[in-house]
Amino acid sequence: MDATEDNAKRERESRIGRTLCGRYTLESVIGVGGMATVYRGRHRNGHKVAVKVLNRELSASPDLRARFLREGYLANRVEHLGAVDVIDEDVDEDGSVFLVMDLLEGGTLAERIARGRLPRAEIVPLIVQLLDVLEAAHAKQIVHRDIKPENLFVERRDGRLRVLDFGVARLAGDARKTETGRVMGTPAYMAPEQARGEGERVDHRTDLWAVGAVLYRALSGRFVHEADSSQMTMVLAATQAASPLREVLPEADGELCEVVDRALVAKMDERWQSAAEMRLALDPEGEEARRGALASVDVSVARAPTLPEAENLRFELDTRPRAPKPTPPDVTPAPHQFAARPLPRTSRPALKALVGLAAVAALALAWRGARPTPSADANQVSRNPQPEDAPPVAQPPPTSLPSAAPREIEVRAAAPVASVAPPARPAAARVAAHAPASSPKPSASGEATATVASRCDPPYYFDDDGNKRRKLDCYK
Repeated sequence: MDATEDNAKRERESRIGRTLCGRYTLESVIGVGGMATVYRGRHRNGHKVAVKVLNRELSASPDLRARFLREGYLANRVEHLGAVDVIDEDVDEDGSVFLVMDLLEGGTLAERIARGRLPRAEIVPLIVQLLDVLEAAHAKQIVHRDIKPENLFVERRDGRLRVLDFGVARLAGDARKTETGRVMGTPAYMAPEQARGEGERVDHRTDLWAVGAVLYRALSGRFVHEADSSQMTMVLAATQAASPLREVLPEADGELCEVVDRALVAKMDERWQSAAEMRLALDPEGEEARRGALASVDVSVARAPTLPEAENLRFELDTRPRAPKPTPPDVTPAPHQFAARPLPRTSRPALKALVGLAAVAALALAWRGARPTPSADANQVSRNPQPEDAPPVAQPPPTSLPSAAPREIEVRAAAPVASVAPPARPAAARVAAHAPASSPKPSASGEATATVASRCDPPYYFDDDGNKRRKLDCYK
């Protein structure tokens, strides 16, 4: 161990037991990276956390501090359970810059690979989860740029894969964070364009090359480019094509080899073009099940607020003026008229109001035309066809009234008298038919030959207010 590493180790250990910003106490070291150290910590309220502290020598650089803090913003922007959210950030009084995340229980994929090669049944489900996270990140224009086994954490509780360290990630097209010649990432998992420092060409397909390199390493136990140093590895990545997986793992499944080899193609246009495309090739059965589940949810959501087409059409037909029909206005239409195409519930009150209004107006028109011989009383009635205490009748536009409506009303007004008043004034009609004044009166000569039976049929009459009155003579 050289002096630099020794000093770095002492610095890491010196932080153990310290409380940052009066809130987070550092308990032990759980990970060491090129830019930062991760500690197991505890919030003052007892909540267990992981605290990532930027190395002291890097904290003096405004650019590196900004990039370190950007990890939290980009990780939270992914909005996926597979991306570890940053729940807090701050700068301690001694200048230490740190991020706070939930503490995960489990281990990295690098630790698992160190114990031996992974079979297809174990590694493929993890890579499928990784591609799912990357699909969400790429949809937000976020390129991770440092996909490697050390940044893939597998939770012990449920086997969920979590993607760590968005510290070198960037937004696609962000020229301020992309400088030609600056190399970001880990050489063993760098795509050719990344190893050559062509930052302006780095995009989501660069991440997919790294996914292929992770698969290559997990299945074969070897790196895509084997070299004695990181510098030489980077040179090989920039200049040499990847060896086919079958060459280092002859027993590998043919279809799996094709997926890995296509991911590692040097030409970006010949690689997998999206995380979803690569995931489908890697696990077609699981992808079909996933799409089926999503499709069922999307259909139910899309159809929920939409009225069926037949209901919309029926609503239009029922609200436009139509030709008169022989059915009397005050008769409820037969159920079968609406059974085939039920109206939306919101249109029925308006329809009922329209029908009622038309019926009342039709009765008023019928009253005007029911008197064949005009008289003083008739003229008075035509000018004011309703009782004084009756509410006024609204007159709708003539086009909304059937021309045959008065005749329909007149036919329905069946009564045992020859001349019947309009139904709009039933009381007046009954007074005209049965009032005592209309009964035969004995003449002055003593003509009283009518019997009690003839005068008492019926034994009641209606007064001017329409009230039913008994003929007292008939009850003696």
